[in-house]
Amino acid sequence: MNKAKRLMAILLMIAVAFTFTACGDGQKKTYESASNLLNKGKYAEAAEKFEKLGSYEDASQMTMYAKALNEAKSGNYEVALKTFDSLGAFKDAPQMISYYTARELEDWGFYEKASEQYNENPLFKDSQERSLNCLYQLAAEERANGNYDDAIVLYQYLDDYKDSKKKGSEAMYSRAAECVENEEFDKALELYQQLGSYKDSSAKAAEIQSHKYFEVNSSQNGYFTVYNPELRKWGVIDTTGKLVIPCKLDDAYPFREGLVRVEKDGKYGFIDTTGELVIPCEWDFADFFSGGLACVEKDGKYGFIDTTGKLVIPCEWDDAHFFSAGFASVEKDGEWGFIDMIGKLVVPYEWDYADSFSDGLARVEKDDKYGFIDTTGKLVIPCERDFAFSFSDGLARVEKGDKWGLIDTTGQIVIPCEYDSIAYSGGYIALIKNGYLTIVDKEGNRVF
Repeated sequence: MNKAKRLMAILLMIAVAFTFTACGDGQKKTYESASNLLNKGKYAEAAEKFEKLGSYEDASQMTMYAKALNEAKSGNYEVALKTFDSLGAFKDAPQMISYYTARELEDWGFYEKASEQYNENPLFKDSQERSLNCLYQLAAEERANGNYDDAIVLYQYLDDYKDSKKKGSEAMYSRAAECVENEEFDKALELYQQLGSYKDSSAKAAEIQSHKYFEVNSSQNGYFTVYNPELRKWGVIDTTGKLVIPCKLDDAYPFREGLVRVEKDGKYGFIDTTGELVIPCEWDFADFFSGGLACVEKDGKYGFIDTTGKLVIPCEWDDAHFFSAGFASVEKDGEWGFIDMIGKLVVPYEWDYADSFSDGLARVEKDDKYGFIDTTGKLVIPCERDFAFSFSDGLARVEKGDKWGLIDTTGQIVIPCEYDSIAYSGGYIALIKNGYLTIVDKEGNRVF
């Protein structure tokens, strides 16, 4: 009897053991099935299976993990992040928090912050790709808002990503055009040169370089003398901007009566419009021709030569200027007056300085201020300008605070003093601002 009871007890224990084993095998299979669903991205189904396992191994944590992923998949990042946070260091919950924080920032359009967040774990999931795409979207946004400099920097960083090189070139081209519009010519030239063969960038760069002069002076017969700061030489252009005499002259005064003064080895002579030397460089100084005569200096004294180079009025004044309206201003003992074309004094020595007549007016200086007199010697524009040049075609250059403008023969300003250099010839006005040349007609229409 006792033997039979013992046998029954052993059989019962074996049955219970088999029951527990079968139950354990079933939970394991459910866990594995849930894990497979999780790996396939079926987060809701995985969470349901994990939840049925109750306290089996880490099923409760896996339930929360799967639910968090499901919320993130649905775009409910706030709920997902709170759930991941409650999991602490379980699995990759910390990396998930960083990743989906970046995803949320990306969805909100905070591309720069999202990119930085992705870069905290660049190898996690598709973080690196998403970081680059955020910068790509940010570059497009900056470009659309006209922030071309920022867009260019971003596209250059992205390099071969998608069509960043093409987009970067487009942004740079737009920025260069904006610089031209704002008269930021140095920056525009730099950008067009970087663009190289893109669209018409090379042609635009060449166009800007053709405007690059530091100083311009008026000439007769539709010419301007210009100074090239890179070559440190002077040349001559016509009113279309065409360079008719290359920038290779040490000095070049305005053309007058078909001749322009040039300098060589410290001596002065004259060339014609073809660049041929017609009066040798033998004078210590020479002014331009007017009325067939040009003022020249020899051994510290001034006189006048004709267009053949012959000295027709002796060098006997301390200083002198060219003839106009039949008069030339001359200096003796620190005071200025005027002589006629045979050298006779016709306006007394009474000015601190006097220039030649032009448009019936001559610039004079008294007590460091400038004004204008007529051919009778009468002061018609008061001496109140800081500086001024002679009149030509009814206009005179005046200076205010190192900027230049133009006044008419009544003394009224017709072009504001806002240019680095200004000149006029043949009905055209040449203007230099920020180191670049523009030519306009009298109506203000740009021709170069």
